Amino acid sequence: MRDFSNWDSKQPEAHPDFNNRNGGQKGIVLETLGKDGKPVFNNDGTITQVESEDTFNEWYRDVPGVNIPFEYTLVLTNDGNGLYTYDNQAFFPIDGQGYGNDQNGHNFGFTYEVHTVFTYKQGQKFYFRGDDDLWVFINNKRVIDLGGIHGAEEASVDLDTLELTEGEDYTLNIFFAERHVSASSFKITTSIQLKPSCSPPQIYNAVKNKCEDCTFPSVFLSSTGKCGPACEAPKIYNDKTFTCEDCPAPYVYSSSAKGGCALCPEGKLYLKASKSCGDCKGPKVYDPIAYTCDYCPGFYNYDGTCVPDCPKNLQVKVEGTTLCNFPCPRKTQIYHVDKEQCRCSCPQPYTLTVVNGGYQLCDIVDIQPS
Repeated sequence: MRDFSNWDSKQPEAHPDFNNRNGGQKGIVLETLGKDGKPVFNNDGTITQVESEDTFNEWYRDVPGVNIPFEYTLVLTNDGNGLYTYDNQAFFPIDGQGYGNDQNGHNFGFTYEVHTVFTYKQGQKFYFRGDDDLWVFINNKRVIDLGGIHGAEEASVDLDTLELTEGEDYTLNIFFAERHVSASSFKITTSIQLKPSCSPPQIYNAVKNKCEDCTFPSVFLSSTGKCGPACEAPKIYNDKTFTCEDCPAPYVYSSSAKGGCALCPEGKLYLKASKSCGDCKGPKVYDPIAYTCDYCPGFYNYDGTCVPDCPKNLQVKVEGTTLCNFPCPRKTQIYHVDKEQCRCSCPQPYTLTVVNGGYQLCDIVDIQPS
């Protein structure tokens, strides 16, 4: 439901389609709903009871500064004999709200839309009586057209004439507008058992004809639109998207953590590839943005950092990267300077030299990193 300020209110929000015209008119909307499930304005130049296509498109869409939206639930009463009725000859559901009341102490300028589903059975009928504009669409096709500003008018539809398949589910969409300050009435009588429109994570209970939450420990799954088994570790349930998914980086699954996800313990790094906690070993360093262990874009320094520059005599290519200050990735290895290789021993006449960080060089002369 959306409240509008009537044109004669002279307020900045005053809408030209409300309390600014008079007279019924069929054909204001096309026979088929738009792709967004809204009525499509008939822009053939014959419509006199609406200012324009642009103003009409504001009726059933939230537009800040033009209308104020409200939630309103319509409850039909079952007479016990297969008929469902809502009858309100003073239909003013938002009195005192939104842009406030108009003449006669009521809020007359508003629109209302109802979206539901039903299972077709032979013999079903739908009847409406009220004012002002009223359009009913079944299976996205217009079946009742009471457009324009008018006193209470009535119309009905026999669903057996609509070429529906018995036992199949179909949509029923109602679009109503109260646009004049004289009166407002709304009456529905139908043999259709309307299903409530359930919003996730609730599902439809056909026996009770109501929306219900899934029974624990099952959860609502958006992939099926039904209740399903709880997520299996290490997956967790996302109650915003209604899916089973991995913990978001840099969190890992933890059965003891609230929500099932926890940060890596101190001294450990989150590794995106394995979605686990671990370490980066030289000559690779940790990228805290990508959560990966990668070679340095420059030079890998003996202290475990990346440096942009390295003296030529201290550069050594090992394992697809260039090291600086220590040539071998493991301290148990010895780097043979002349051979430019990592070896397990230092042959004569070369001597062993220990450099910064405990890494070893094999050379005739001492080489100390600058």
